[in-house]
Amino acid sequence: MIAWWDRLDADRERRERYHELSRSGDDVPLDYGASANELFFPDMLNDVLEKQLRKGDFIDAIFYCPYDIHELVTEEYLSKILWELNEEHKELLFLCAVRLFSSTRIAAIRQQSDRNIRKVRGTMFKKIRKKLLPALLDKAEKQQPMTLLEKNYLEDNGVAIESEEKK
Repeated sequence: MIAWWDRLDADRERRERYHELSRSGDDVPLDYGASANELFFPDMLNDVLEKQLRKGDFIDAIFYCPYDIHELVTEEYLSKILWELNEEHKELLFLCAVRLFSSTRIAAIRQQSDRNIRKVRGTMFKKIRKKLLPALLDKAEKQQPMTLLEKNYLEDNGVAIESEEKK
């Protein structure tokens, strides 16, 4: 008797599974957190890059490449620092900062150890910081407007900043 009810229950669950709405052709039913709008707008169209393309903002899509990462920043000094990085460091920065991949995922992609990726990332950040401090000091000397993060970076490195401009 129990086997009979188990078989009927399995049949009912199978029929429900076949009639559930799935998103973008996947076998993920709507009750697993899929948006109801994805019936009309596929999941891939809800990506940030796709939304920018639909609005006509093509710059991020054009420069969505590790070797053009310097084009994604607006500050000239930052763009120059990123442009001077070697290709390996540019690729690593792109995967870490833009794609938000973990070091273990990057290690799997590049077929290297996680420890090696963390070490190369540390070296890359040291090179960037080494060039960033003189660039920010130059910006402070010229009394150009600075963001709060830039001011905090200078203060953390022991540089006093005059908060009010001299007239």
